[in-house]
Amino acid sequence: MTYDYIFCGFGLSSMLILLELQKTGSMGEKRILVLEKDKDTQEKTWSFWERGKGEFDDLLDGSWSSGHFTAPGLTTEILGEYTYKSLRRSALSAFVLKRLSLLESVRFERAEVLSWADDGLGVTVRTNGPTYRTKKYFHSAPPDLASLGKKILLQHFIGWNIRTEQNHFEPVAEIMDFDVPQHDNTRFFYVLPSTNRSALVEYTLFSSHLLSESEYEDEIKQYLLRRGIVNYEIVSKERGVVPMTTYPFWKRNTRNVLHIGTAGGWTKASTGYTFYNAQKLSARLVRSLLDGNADFRKFFRKDRFYWYDAILIEVLCFKNDAGREIFTRLFKNNRPGRVLRFLNEATHWTEELSIVKSCPKWLFFRGLAHIIAKRGTPRPPNYN
Repeated sequence: MTYDYIFCGFGLSSMLILLELQKTGSMGEKRILVLEKDKDTQEKTWSFWERGKGEFDDLLDGSWSSGHFTAPGLTTEILGEYTYKSLRRSALSAFVLKRLSLLESVRFERAEVLSWADDGLGVTVRTNGPTYRTKKYFHSAPPDLASLGKKILLQHFIGWNIRTEQNHFEPVAEIMDFDVPQHDNTRFFYVLPSTNRSALVEYTLFSSHLLSESEYEDEIKQYLLRRGIVNYEIVSKERGVVPMTTYPFWKRNTRNVLHIGTAGGWTKASTGYTFYNAQKLSARLVRSLLDGNADFRKFFRKDRFYWYDAILIEVLCFKNDAGREIFTRLFKNNRPGRVLRFLNEATHWTEELSIVKSCPKWLFFRGLAHIIAKRGTPRPPNYN
């Protein structure tokens, strides 16, 4: 069985690529197969900021025109001309599936991908069922984190969707609330209110080690207590682990095999945000496919933002509690809109000078020195 494109997994990046292809009107000419080992029923929420009306506004779980950054002695508005938006996986999945249902050229099969091989002319994909042949193969199953090295920085969190008996929340997103004990890590709360009496309250860390479930939840209880929130109901819980790394995932790409999503390093390494980056990369990928000469070995581009991320990650690896100071300096000493554009990799290098200048210089010079001093070739990650 031969296809033009085969996708391993139907996560965020696969959905966005398929949607981009559908928008071009070229999918009717292509045979496309999506392989899923198991149906992923875990609800996920992706958040991002953008100006004005966006493509997915009708699907949003919530949006906020006001958002705060908080640290000891500082609370500042950071959204300005931006709107902060949240989108649930279930809403995006239903939207994409509805679009794809109009096409006979897209098939979904339940199968586990066991291996693949690119012979330069196409890719043979072996599953626990049939073996398939495709011109281009997109792999989104994430690697085993332990295979990436001894110390990988992670964004990890537990969130409670709660409902309170009294009005406790304003229509303001708490993007980062660092006014909490750091315990030698980078720790903050993230609060997205949906009404005056309901909100997502999430405890997030940037560190290399996960906590026990009770440790996350004890911190959430204490945070709510400090805000005077005593009587509440936990409606649902969310949990996640996202690698924050500049690991060279792209080295596993071949002419016709592209690793996408977390498996391809599509998450923004310095923040853990994925949606905006995945949108941008999906659009670029589809443009290259339509040009007819896509060589996935050339897809990754190591630009200056890669190095900004690499230095920050290195700093947080050797001084894990530096995150609060770094982000506080960024938002205190720069226009918030410029910082958000910088985090979206949309600034000019002249704007970046003031941003870099506001960071703790000795930490970043030390981080750069660590990167320069490193030797050896990283082991390729284990995807199977």
